[in-house]
Amino acid sequence: MRGNGIVMNAITVLFVDDEPINRLIFAKSLEDHVSVIVAESGEEGLRVLTQHPEINLVVSDFSMPGMSGVEFIATLKEIYPAMPCFTHSAVVWDTEIEAAIDAGLVLKHIPKPLVVENFLVELGLAVAPSS
Repeated sequence: MRGNGIVMNAITVLFVDDEPINRLIFAKSLEDHVSVIVAESGEEGLRVLTQHPEINLVVSDFSMPGMSGVEFIATLKEIYPAMPCFTHSAVVWDTEIEAAIDAGLVLKHIPKPLVVENFLVELGLAVAPSS
């Protein structure tokens, strides 16, 4: 599958969410389109990033115990400043999400439930090579 001149199935997404069912739904929903690696916390997400240099995009739940999604993304941006990141949450909009987008930490907020077609468009835009 191609999107914006890139081969979508060559893309690897790291999905971080503390809820097992959310990780399963996200991975299953996208399995025909992209490779998905899951992590259950921000701390695990940081470890996974060091082990998988092929990751092209990070999607993190907004509200997680311990390290929140925005805290996780802020930490990973210190190590991987060019990594595109999305938040994903049942919260439609929040001032913390808006602040993270304004600060350049987060490119896009993807509300739950995931709409695969919309997500793939945003993913293609996020990882498309700059011209």
